[in-house]
Amino acid sequence: MHRRTLALLLFLASTSLACGTGYEAESGGVSPGLSSVTEPAGDAPPPSSIVTAPLPPAGGFGPLVVAPQRERAKPSAPSSSSGPGGEGADCWASPVLTEYRLPQAGGKPSWVAAAPDGSVWFSDPATTSVARLEPSGAITRYSFPDERTPGSLAVGRDGSVWVATAGPAIAHLTRSGRLVGYAVPTTRGNPMGGVGDTVPTALTVGPDGAIWFVEMGADKVGRVGADGTVTEYPLPERDRIHANPEGLAVGSDGALWFSETLKMRMGRIDPKTFAISEFPIPPVPAGVPPATVTAGPDGALWFDGPMGSALGRMTTTGEFKAYPLPWQGQYSPNSITAGPDRRLWVIDSRNGKVLRMTVDGEVSELPAVSDPRGLHSAGLEQMEAGRDAVWFAQPAVNRIGRYACAGPDPSDAV
Repeated sequence: MHRRTLALLLFLASTSLACGTGYEAESGGVSPGLSSVTEPAGDAPPPSSIVTAPLPPAGGFGPLVVAPQRERAKPSAPSSSSGPGGEGADCWASPVLTEYRLPQAGGKPSWVAAAPDGSVWFSDPATTSVARLEPSGAITRYSFPDERTPGSLAVGRDGSVWVATAGPAIAHLTRSGRLVGYAVPTTRGNPMGGVGDTVPTALTVGPDGAIWFVEMGADKVGRVGADGTVTEYPLPERDRIHANPEGLAVGSDGALWFSETLKMRMGRIDPKTFAISEFPIPPVPAGVPPATVTAGPDGALWFDGPMGSALGRMTTTGEFKAYPLPWQGQYSPNSITAGPDRRLWVIDSRNGKVLRMTVDGEVSELPAVSDPRGLHSAGLEQMEAGRDAVWFAQPAVNRIGRYACAGPDPSDAV
């Protein structure tokens, strides 16, 4: 949550600038004077193209062969939610919660990425490792080099995993243990005066099969091609406000959509032309400063904001609408994801709960997650939905949580 704290401080410093741009207080579409498009000139190559040899890349690391370590987590007894369930008598009305106590001491799992086969990958910066957890509790862990602390991750189409690491770099890890890292060019600066340090975050697989990511401090979108080519796309510099891109998702239009928290905008990059467009959001309290982003079941982009009063929705044409949360100011929404039940799921970091919202704005909350150390928030950090479950990290208590329609299958093999 430290990144969210910095973003909020910078946002408050720039709110007065945003409020003077002439936004309407009502929900609406794109403001013609503030949307923008950046395109490569003529047949020129994409901007800031950096080619790195994949074996090994200059400034990167590997290839290495990492021996998988087999472990087994102890799942808690599945507990059914007694909270309101929403429409229909389906199994998601009262989802089952299972918490997996990770066996490696000192672990702090911080990012999760659901895999197509029903398992989940997670990164553990405290133990400098990445691991795959099956619903049965079976774990396969891979240790990274000491100086390559893992962060956000995404599961590729082939079942391998891509991980943002210190360096900075984007690493590729196969299930056989082959690990190679592709360097991301470093940027240094002062965020209050413009862009800052390179911090790769929010990885996702693009419609082109490449791995896309945002650089929160450097105000860039990045791409790693199949051959290890790393390309950066700087955000438009219309004004001097730091954008702080944090969330990234593939929209129903096939483009990559990302948040610009401090500019109160959503950005879009076309994976074919690499053109960047920006779509404004009304200032607070009518708008929602976008942070993490997910593609909703209705074809729109949904996002949470650090102000904690609402969730935001934007269509692929730029139309925005805010959905207020009940008891405004009592929640601290974080890490939104579209669940298999066609609801929007979001962590309530303030109260250690998970909230759900239908696309019509109906909000329900699940009971607070167990809090064995009296931490109040239970340490819920980041969440992602898979095909049949919603997974989340609990770094404060060294656990991974899972909501599903049914409990884990203990017969799954290690």
